[in-house]
Amino acid sequence: MPSQSSVIVVGAGLAGLTIASVVAPQANVEIIEKSAGAGGVWWSTSNALSRVNSSEPSYRIPGVARTAHNTNHSHQHEILDDVRRLIEQHGLTRHLHTRCEVRRVLTSEDGGHLVGGLQDTRSFRTACEVLVLATNRRL
Repeated sequence: MPSQSSVIVVGAGLAGLTIASVVAPQANVEIIEKSAGAGGVWWSTSNALSRVNSSEPSYRIPGVARTAHNTNHSHQHEILDDVRRLIEQHGLTRHLHTRCEVRRVLTSEDGGHLVGGLQDTRSFRTACEVLVLATNRRL
């Protein structure tokens, strides 16, 4: 983790990655993910038979160039493929920090934030101007 960033997004699920892809062209963004991979619940708890429980295109990740449309009620592999494409197409690989657990957030008087935690067994502290929490309710 770098010691400073313009924007930190906590959570590399669909919402966090979408936000990071929109912000990345204008600001330095770092993405912090507690698990070992990106994709949120689609990566950590879904299985090969899991499908989106809504009609397409309402669930599609914006800004992903595809060679073909996803099926209606996309399967897990289609969602995870969209996640991979989003990361690649927006150059987010080097900004994605997995196995990185946020332990504390301090807010300064000027509105900035100091995010601290552990990446594997190493501690980190990163200052940022904007902090986005894109985590699920089970956090």
